[in-house]
Amino acid sequence: MRDLEIRLKRLDGQNYGKYKTLQTTWKSGLTTCRLAHIQGDPYASSSTLSIIVALNETEIPPEYYSDSIARKVLADFIYREASKIVGELSENNGDGHSGEMFLGTIGPEVLSRSAIQVSETGIEMRVGVGLPGEGRKIMGMEAIELLTFKIPELWTRCCYWRNMDKDLLKSHLKVVRDQETFRGQLEEKSLVSWIANGSMLARAEGNSVKVLTTARPFKSPKSLEIIMRDSDNKKVLGMGIPKGLTLIAGGGYHGKSTLLHAIEHGIYNHLPGDGREKLVTHMDSAKIRSEEGRSIQRVDLSAFLGTLPQNQSPTNFSTTNASGSTSQFANLMECIEAGATKFFIDEDLSAVNALVRDERMQALLYEYSEPIIPLIDRIPLLKNLGHDFVMVVGASGMYLDHADTVIVMNDYSVFDGAEGAKKAIAEYPTLRAMTAEIDALPELHRVPNLKLLHAKLYGMQDWPKVRAQGTHVLMGDLSARCGAWDQLAHQDQLRTMAHSFSWLIQKHADRGWSLEKLLSDWSNAMEQGGLDTFHPHRTRELCEIRKVDLAMFINRISALSVI
Repeated sequence: MRDLEIRLKRLDGQNYGKYKTLQTTWKSGLTTCRLAHIQGDPYASSSTLSIIVALNETEIPPEYYSDSIARKVLADFIYREASKIVGELSENNGDGHSGEMFLGTIGPEVLSRSAIQVSETGIEMRVGVGLPGEGRKIMGMEAIELLTFKIPELWTRCCYWRNMDKDLLKSHLKVVRDQETFRGQLEEKSLVSWIANGSMLARAEGNSVKVLTTARPFKSPKSLEIIMRDSDNKKVLGMGIPKGLTLIAGGGYHGKSTLLHAIEHGIYNHLPGDGREKLVTHMDSAKIRSEEGRSIQRVDLSAFLGTLPQNQSPTNFSTTNASGSTSQFANLMECIEAGATKFFIDEDLSAVNALVRDERMQALLYEYSEPIIPLIDRIPLLKNLGHDFVMVVGASGMYLDHADTVIVMNDYSVFDGAEGAKKAIAEYPTLRAMTAEIDALPELHRVPNLKLLHAKLYGMQDWPKVRAQGTHVLMGDLSARCGAWDQLAHQDQLRTMAHSFSWLIQKHADRGWSLEKLLSDWSNAMEQGGLDTFHPHRTRELCEIRKVDLAMFINRISALSVI
């Protein structure tokens, strides 16, 4: 650190661009620091400082980094502590972002991030720093304060065992191990999801991640109760959502969508105290909803559309402005193409004609050749093919004929609706006719034209710049709108999908691979090399995603062309 201090004193008052001379490594004991990216001026995006702390220097016990789950939890724990400390230490002391420190936002989900990574030997932390400047001049003394005092304080306070909240870290690890253990039992128990008794699912507000502390704790009906074993092999009781078709019914404002939203996000592990830390969901799941106005490229929708006007074929369906029903059908087929097998549908977020058509409308439209085949007519086939559905319904009672499980929500309490469903079916039998059955779903083997996208994306640059504005992602000259993908937890996931697709384009532009094969190659690369595989620099803006998330993103690229 002494050498760095001397260099910064020499740079004081010089042109801001001279900060580039610091793009080397310096050490403090067994800790190594390097400015992986240096901004061009005080107003530009912050520089990235990579800090690697040797684990044997931290005195953290091996049980907290002995396996991949422990390392992920330790990284998440450090990230949260570092975020608090960065908030304390960050202070503007010049123009633009001078003297400020950045790490990113946090939520209740335990996620792998490129910003904090733990290996078997060390902890790497990537922090955004605003190198101090006044106009185009370096503020050397302020840079010394930032890099040689505040940064060492940051890693000392959050990475050293003596400064950690040991009970909190222990609880953090226990809760995540339990969730992984519960999730690992879903398949053997033929479940889509499982919710422990005592869980607190309701949030303080509609868009809040904070638990509503006054809400009624979750309690499973006895008939749906399933015993799980936690990581200590202790029994835990809760409600299982079985495979097949599960309906979540109930009146408005009684908790149907709250339950479904919690189930959707059970693909993530949650923190102690979140209320959903004992709720787990199958990882191969996807939320399917209407997305009017989206682009669709050569998706075979023949399972859901008959002959279209002007003799258009539904087997190679494309549009730049999809309707509600066709967008929902395309979303389902694209997710199946990406390997999803469990699907969540909320009636409120669906196109009505994509879900059902009653007998009166069937009679009215019979002679006019209505091309849309609603989902209800394909549920038996989809179930036979191993696809499972959890649906929130308040009006589509015809789905009771196909339901394997019926849950009724009343004032946020859960009831088994099986007997009520049988009674309703017997008293009010449906008179609608089923559309002619088919033996199989069409298989999608679409090939994205990566060569065309390579020319648009790279051009004269080595790696495209990615920006996420809300749920709208800009990457070079390409863009994608992802607002209808409800299972994302963090904006960095959008950036990760964009960089992952850039990586696929750069690597496979001339190969003519199908989307399925591209996703498989990406998945293998993620498993072998982790998040850093998908960016040429040591960025801090990557976060874990699933294969189906990346497929969703690719299918929403504005300039996507499919061969």
